[in-house]
Amino acid sequence: MSDDTTAARSDLAPSGKLRVGINFANNLLTARDPVTRAPSGIALDLAHELGRRLGVPVQIVSCESAGELADSAVKGAWEVGFLGAEPQRANQIDFTAAYLEIEASYLVPAESPIRAIADVDRKGVRVVTTAKAAYDLWLQRNLKNATLLHASSADDVFKMFVAEKLEALAGLKPRLVIDRDNLPGSRILDGRFTAGYSIGQQRLRPGEDPIPPFTAIAEARQDLAPFRRWLEETKPDVLFTLYHEVERWLADCGRRVPDEIGLIQLELRPPGLHWAGMDQRNDLVGEAAVDLLVSMIHNGQAGVPERAIATHVTSQWVMGETVKAVARSVRT
Repeated sequence: MSDDTTAARSDLAPSGKLRVGINFANNLLTARDPVTRAPSGIALDLAHELGRRLGVPVQIVSCESAGELADSAVKGAWEVGFLGAEPQRANQIDFTAAYLEIEASYLVPAESPIRAIADVDRKGVRVVTTAKAAYDLWLQRNLKNATLLHASSADDVFKMFVAEKLEALAGLKPRLVIDRDNLPGSRILDGRFTAGYSIGQQRLRPGEDPIPPFTAIAEARQDLAPFRRWLEETKPDVLFTLYHEVERWLADCGRRVPDEIGLIQLELRPPGLHWAGMDQRNDLVGEAAVDLLVSMIHNGQAGVPERAIATHVTSQWVMGETVKAVARSVRT
């Protein structure tokens, strides 16, 4: 076992087992067998793969809401959890970069004059959403004029939206599709107000020194000074990013890749195919989508299936030109 794996196991599984927090209310990432109640889903697959790579058994810590999962971090109930990254949660949880995006938007009733996301935040507009979900925390920070209401589950949110004739329902788009189909004439607003799911870890122990992420992407595209200042202050060994222009930014800052700094693409795609990073196998995802569509046509199916259908396509690490072998202790 390598030194890196030993260090990670000591950090993530100090008790000899890896406790992983899972929000089973998120049926996009998790599922339970209707008869045996055996858990499954992408989040479970990732949890067990992490345990396999660390060489430790995995204990699943079941939670029934995102809020319960986040709150249990304070109690030390798990070492790793799968949940949306939000600033309010970052006081107790350290987050990875997003490993997937699930867009959040609004559902509005048929007669609604609201046509765009920007129209929602107005006085007199009542928005209902699931309490303590990542998108709820975003709405709490960003809605200035609309009234934000809460229910405990997605089902209760929809019931409240219909019963009280509210102006908007906020949620993840896959769920909004189901709600739209259950409310004739209702519409999902184009675009998104937030997206992103990450892997969270309990905050580092006292004395350990995490690097704050660089988030001023739009500003750096106009003026490189914020990125240059962040680079000089944090001195990272490796950058993880979705943005190809970061390679040019580093060159403009006089940093040589990979000799002076490593660069990893979270989703390999042109023009960054020479990078090191994760190949999300979009070709296989496309093939799976076509196969599903053909199967639905052959079986005379239309619309959203009554039961969710999931296909898990495993991503693959690609050792590209933008990283080199590094020492065990790196700052990322």
